Amino acid sequence: MKFLLLSAFLAAGYACKLDGVTRANEETWVARKMFTMRCVINKDSSWKTEVVGCASPTGAEVPIGGQVIEEGIVYSCNRGEDGRINYRKAMHPTTFCEGHQLGDTWIHNKNFNRSCSERGLFVVNCLTDSGAFIPLNGQVTEGPVLFKCTEESNGTVLLHRGRALEKVNLQKLALSKLKENIPLEPQMPFVEPTTVALPTLLPEVTTAAVVELASTEAATQVPVETTTAIEVTESTTALETSSFVEEATTVSVESTTETEVQPGEVPTLAAPAEPLPPIAIDPVQPPTVGVSLNKPEGPKPPGIRPPAVMARPEPPVEEDNTIQQVVPASDVISEAVFPQETVEPVTSQPIHIVHPPAIRPPPGFSHSGMSCLDEGVVRQPEDTWVVEGKFRKTCTEQGAVRVLECLIDDQTPMPVNTDRMVGQRLHRCWRQGDQVFYEARDLPKRRRHF
Repeated sequence: MKFLLLSAFLAAGYACKLDGVTRANEETWVARKMFTMRCVINKDSSWKTEVVGCASPTGAEVPIGGQVIEEGIVYSCNRGEDGRINYRKAMHPTTFCEGHQLGDTWIHNKNFNRSCSERGLFVVNCLTDSGAFIPLNGQVTEGPVLFKCTEESNGTVLLHRGRALEKVNLQKLALSKLKENIPLEPQMPFVEPTTVALPTLLPEVTTAAVVELASTEAATQVPVETTTAIEVTESTTALETSSFVEEATTVSVESTTETEVQPGEVPTLAAPAEPLPPIAIDPVQPPTVGVSLNKPEGPKPPGIRPPAVMARPEPPVEEDNTIQQVVPASDVISEAVFPQETVEPVTSQPIHIVHPPAIRPPPGFSHSGMSCLDEGVVRQPEDTWVVEGKFRKTCTEQGAVRVLECLIDDQTPMPVNTDRMVGQRLHRCWRQGDQVFYEARDLPKRRRHF
């Protein structure tokens, strides 16, 4: 009886201590609003934390191997082959694909070819008014109209319509421009864009590892999350009334007036604003008209002062009643891999440290309550901390972990992409792609020759 009471007393004295919080045996809690954790105390007094499930943003339990649908978003929780728990977030096709199923392709608003996939709704290509194929970032001329289909970096697809350049008689164009005192410049087609923003949703995968410790003083960390980039991009306009607004297409064609000149007739030129100065003509060399040919022999004709250019009256401003509507983009969720960081001790040998790539969510992301999970510790936005004494990290408002600078020691920070000499030791800190590198090496001493 005394032995049982003593065992119960000792068991009650042990608990899971994590991030300053003491958890009792079999106690469960939700970490980072995604994973359901449980404290387990072994018979040998050691303890561990394990993932027993997932949780939706509203707190609904998502068991391992199951899924929950909330507001058109499918939240699933599965165990991978390596034992990690995968938390996945994806769009429900019937909700975000206008009732279409996965793999369906259809024409939307006559000029856009859409498709439905697990990553969401996206545009495959554009179409002309007659149904001709226009590849993304390509253009097609159909009659007098030039169609151009472009895709922006944020997933927005733009369909431009404009007047195609025609072959115009240069002489007639020059005479027409000369009458109006307009410089002869190449005329560009007038383009009126039609904008459509389409959602591009990538499934979110968050993994957690379960580690068992044999020591009572050691602490099992919160699951190490490999991907944390979640972005929600929204664009709204005054005309927006629903989640998906029909795209407005406009066509604007410039009209060009050309004056026919009959043989033998001389076009009537507009009188200049001020009298022209007298033109000196060389009796030997006749004056040149149009393009001047530079001949090496003979005297060059004197310079002719050009007449004053009459200001072209501004055309009346017509009120543009064209309605352009922008479709807001849906959730954009990126997936990445966050490898483990390896750090070697500082010795006289060169040190080469590679920091894992920063988790960067797509631009424009904003989500309240977002936090970062780095090395088992939950960080809040704008928090800074030091890892292995060599990297100073921060947590962004988007839930991304980013390296701010390297550290030579506790008192000597070193910005990224800089080199610094401390004694005979060269320290280097640079960023290459999404990785941060730190290197320290001893430079060879110069020998003096006598």
